[in-house]
Amino acid sequence: MDPQQSQALNTIVSDIQSGAQRLHFITGFAGSGKTHLLRAAVAALREHDFTVNVISATALAAQEAGGQTLMGFFGLRFDTRNAMPLDNSFLRCPEELARRIEGRPSRLTV
Repeated sequence: MDPQQSQALNTIVSDIQSGAQRLHFITGFAGSGKTHLLRAAVAALREHDFTVNVISATALAAQEAGGQTLMGFFGLRFDTRNAMPLDNSFLRCPEELARRIEGRPSRLTV
């Protein structure tokens, strides 16, 4: 891990441990170490007894990072009877999204 990644890792873990209400975005070109940094952060937080769920918008990213898609995490399914295949427009409707998520177990997501 390079110095910039180490600094980012320390900041992310420290902020989460202290309860800081911050969002951290890991960005970079392919092969720049985003997944490596994410895995290190997940491991560090789990060492401190945090429950960590890695969630991604795409299946490929979820698989690379050892996580789940947003749809899979919340148990959401496409409505193939009333919508076009692969239509996820319900994600933009808070009421419909809440209805589909209702009843899912609560989880802490970091």
